Amino acid sequence: MPARHTHRDARHESVTALTQAEETEMARQLELKGRTYWILSEPHQGGWKACVTEVRGEDQESIGIEATAETRGAADDAAERKLRRLLRAY
Repeated sequence: MPARHTHRDARHESVTALTQAEETEMARQLELKGRTYWILSEPHQGGWKACVTEVRGEDQESIGIEATAETRGAADDAAERKLRRLLRAY
């Protein structure tokens, strides 16, 4: 799958999974600064909500970044921008 961003240290993939409620949940995988993050999106109050999770081997941990928007892409992009700002601060 082609990378969405041109950053040398970033890799990104999209994945679709079916939840128990048979709703589609979407995920975007990012590789930033040697770490793996998932942006998980789901329908939310007529729009979409995206949350960022860091993946370490078999473990996953929410890092407290959330974003909402009318479309899945807009919510994912907003969450990714917040993550990139957070990583630049460190």
